Amino acid sequence: LYLYYDNDYPNPRSTSPTTDVEYVSTNVEYYKKKQDFIQNFTDDMELEEAFRTRRRFNDFFNLEVRGGRYDLEEFSKRLLTWLEAGNTFALDLKGFASPRASSIYNEILSARRIKAVQNFFEQYKDGALMPFIYSGALSYNVQPLGETQADPRVTDKLDDRKNSIFNLFASLERRVEVRSSESNKEN
Repeated sequence: LYLYYDNDYPNPRSTSPTTDVEYVSTNVEYYKKKQDFIQNFTDDMELEEAFRTRRRFNDFFNLEVRGGRYDLEEFSKRLLTWLEAGNTFALDLKGFASPRASSIYNEILSARRIKAVQNFFEQYKDGALMPFIYSGALSYNVQPLGETQADPRVTDKLDDRKNSIFNLFASLERRVEVRSSESNKEN
């Protein structure tokens, strides 16, 4: 799963690696900004180029941003069923950031993004996954990678908001990847 975030979210300008925010609330707010991202990035483009770019942004927001939220909810439903059947599951949670801020800040931001995903799992269906987290049947391997793997096409120039915030390449860097690192059947 690829779960995307708005620039500097959750908790903008925070220096804390943790948050009380859960992922879905950030996702919903980010999706609402789709037209802002499109407008800010395509404002000075020729008509044909702007049309093609708007389609790419619409695809990203509809399929990746909103689609990631739907995929997370479906995954969580299946995960709960899997764990209730007596199985175990370990998740790799890798956090990423665009290079707009300092490397240290982006690593902290990535940790905060991961924590928002963990908060989602902890709050899922009124805490239905918590017994499995407490027992160790559901575990996490957390890797806040920050900007270390960012696409070199993404600028870190603070005065270039169009490309450091609104560019689709920058948007693709602001994510948490949820992957299975281990799964086994105990029965």
